[in-house]
Amino acid sequence: MGAVFKDIIFCPTGGINENNQQDFLSLNNVFAVGGTWIANPSWVENKEWTKITQACEAAQKNS
Repeated sequence: MGAVFKDIIFCPTGGINENNQQDFLSLNNVFAVGGTWIANPSWVENKEWTKITQACEAAQKNS
């Protein structure tokens, strides 16, 4: 998509995880990434806010 839309920056969300987030963030046309590994639906359902916080902190360290 970046080859077609050269003036647009992206925030990809599909297929992003803790192992490949940096690959996407290193692209010039990507300003942020998102993914369910940050807020796993079961963590939200079970109100496991600490796990979500820990996942956010880990993602920040990896970026």
